[in-house]
Amino acid sequence: MERRRLLVLAAPLVLALGWLGWHFASDPVAAGSALEPSRAADSAPRAAQSEALELPERAATGERIETGSGAAIERTQAPRAARPAIEADDPPVGAIRGELLREGGPWTEETLPARGSVLLDLVPLSGPKHSRRAELASEPDGRGGLRLRFEFADLPRGEYELTLSSLGAWRWHPTTLRVSPPIDNVTFLRYDLDRCTPLVFHVTDRATGAALENFELRTLQLTPSQDNGVFLHTGPLQTQAVPEDARFQWSLWAEGYRPVFGDESAFVRQGDARVAEVALERGWATKALVLMRDPTLKPAFRAEVWLDGAHAGLTDQDGMLALRADKPPSKIEVKLPGWHMTNDPLQPYNGKSPAQRGQVTIVILEKAP
Repeated sequence: MERRRLLVLAAPLVLALGWLGWHFASDPVAAGSALEPSRAADSAPRAAQSEALELPERAATGERIETGSGAAIERTQAPRAARPAIEADDPPVGAIRGELLREGGPWTEETLPARGSVLLDLVPLSGPKHSRRAELASEPDGRGGLRLRFEFADLPRGEYELTLSSLGAWRWHPTTLRVSPPIDNVTFLRYDLDRCTPLVFHVTDRATGAALENFELRTLQLTPSQDNGVFLHTGPLQTQAVPEDARFQWSLWAEGYRPVFGDESAFVRQGDARVAEVALERGWATKALVLMRDPTLKPAFRAEVWLDGAHAGLTDQDGMLALRADKPPSKIEVKLPGWHMTNDPLQPYNGKSPAQRGQVTIVILEKAP
């Protein structure tokens, strides 16, 4: 059987700013960031294909905002991340290799993670924060099952942070490791024996009560890193079988209606499924993610958000606040004593619209002079 490739990238775009190393992702396409031009050289043909999507807002994205830069890198579906030019003078000492395991036994075609739903990101702890994205590859294990392996090849000497982000509701352990090459036995375990039920969304027009069949549904996954920021991973919400004790965030919208945001608490048990009743209204909405650079990016807690001069609320401990209005505002302001905004939230951030991030709008704060 030929070795099958399962890209861990689903349009992951790696933002390069501060403490933000959370993972977003939205669908099965890959991306990176303009900080590391060498990464675009990984696979030019594949890069062109991924950028030519007719519906880019459906692409899965993973964004890391790293220390000391506001540029972003469009990461493509490359089988292996190229070495950043900054490392050209550092001789490689080896690779970091490992595999993903599951509590329920060997992987099968049915249990393999959906494309783009699991991301592995590697960032050096010292020097420039050039991140790399791994590719997952499945291969026969010789006993009728599959192995799911990954590799970061040709790494310079040093200590790295390896982060796993998953859009699925299954728990993984660990989610972050510190590793140094060469090493061949890194493992991540998925706990997939928990009791599961399917999720169902009943979506209607609030004004008429009519059922809406065509809507977009995304999950929002935030994975923090103490050294390398926050990674925001957004992608399709997998509803077929979700652990009953799982915690997750989601966004849902349909053409002509404002987005709605929720979490696992929106569901009520009905028979063999958990059901969320969602009534959509006309208008505008987004979820603001406010980050403050100090010196890397961190969530801004209790920042004031204003829409067209009207107070909209305060951000939570994750730096987030859901915003809504009858029509799109002409101005969004964020105020926090001693800080000021560095970007216009109404403009695309690093070339991506809120729809391409699960309807999340990014706001960056820096210390006031």
